[in-house]
Amino acid sequence: MAVVWAGAALSLCQLQWISQMITRGKLRHQDGIKGNGCTDCLTSAFCGCCDLVQEEKEVKADEGDKKYDALKQQPPLAYVRPQ
Repeated sequence: MAVVWAGAALSLCQLQWISQMITRGKLRHQDGIKGNGCTDCLTSAFCGCCDLVQEEKEVKADEGDKKYDALKQQPPLAYVRPQ
């Protein structure tokens, strides 16, 4: 619950990029991606939307897109005429 309040407080003060920067650094370190704290800071502060999209793509790549793979295995929909 404290994390939610901290995130809300940062968002109200236009400082949400700080939590994005921390998350970006953790993902970069975990996956061995080139970069440093300065690039994390600049990307999070000035291009937050791009940062979130990049993080989402990394997480999906790590998970192997299990959810989307399951959807691809379903047979295509077909229209059946009523009798």
